[in-house]
Amino acid sequence: MDEVDKEINFMLESGIISKSTSPYASPITVVMKKDGAIRLCLDFRRLNKITIFDAQPIPTLDELLGKMKGAKFFTKCDLTKGYWQIPKHEDSKAYTAFQTTQGLMEFNYMPFGLSTAACTFQRAMLDTLGKLPFVVSYFDDVLIFSKSWKEHLEHTEKTLSALREAGFTVKPSKTIVGCEHINFLGHIVGKGQLKPDENKTEKIRNLKVPTTKKE
Repeated sequence: MDEVDKEINFMLESGIISKSTSPYASPITVVMKKDGAIRLCLDFRRLNKITIFDAQPIPTLDELLGKMKGAKFFTKCDLTKGYWQIPKHEDSKAYTAFQTTQGLMEFNYMPFGLSTAACTFQRAMLDTLGKLPFVVSYFDDVLIFSKSWKEHLEHTEKTLSALREAGFTVKPSKTIVGCEHINFLGHIVGKGQLKPDENKTEKIRNLKVPTTKKE
């Protein structure tokens, strides 16, 4: 059994996808991850062309970072396979059907590649956490921030409770708790500082000075 079949079987057993009798079918491509695992990517270009646009706004980096002014403690959570925690409406599942060597499949949960997926996920995060002034979310990245340790414990509990009540699960291996500074969206935040992550800017600093027009 190859890696693609293993991934399909995992998705079937997890309930992410089901066998389908849909009249639609999108092709799939396989992308290798850095750790050697694979990611199945759906080519939804034809579906996206006829999909109604979702105007849900995505927050800017400045908007998110601006809310953290004065914060001294941070906790960062990453939702486990975030998109796959958003259930598809029964009427829309057939449109997500795709071809595999095991037959036609369709998604029970939201797949990557849909033109409206990002906006749908951000709306779900806003509905879940939008009333909590001590947390920001950018897709599946959730950051809790507080001015005191006592507040931070309370804020973290309230945030996790809100996520749990909404049916979201957090990936423990990517959760960082109670830091005085933290990396969020390529920036180091904390201790009154806000600066780009040096690991992200290193390549730019190491660029050679161009000596020709072509360079």
